[in-house]
Amino acid sequence: MTWSKWLEQNCKIKDSYARKLRDVAKRFISYRGLRLVGLPFEEIYRRRFSISEMLQDPNIAVLWR
Repeated sequence: MTWSKWLEQNCKIKDSYARKLRDVAKRFISYRGLRLVGLPFEEIYRRRFSISEMLQDPNIAVLWR
């Protein structure tokens, strides 16, 4: 059985969605404050590059950790 089939059968998600989840998790795992923002996951994923850029500022990064 392939990984994508296993994900779909056991977790009910597509492989492409799992890749998005992993990407966002890798980028923002240490920023606990982002969990409190009321944005849907797809919006965070769409803006991940601009959010990453914003978090390059040490003052902003500290606020979100």
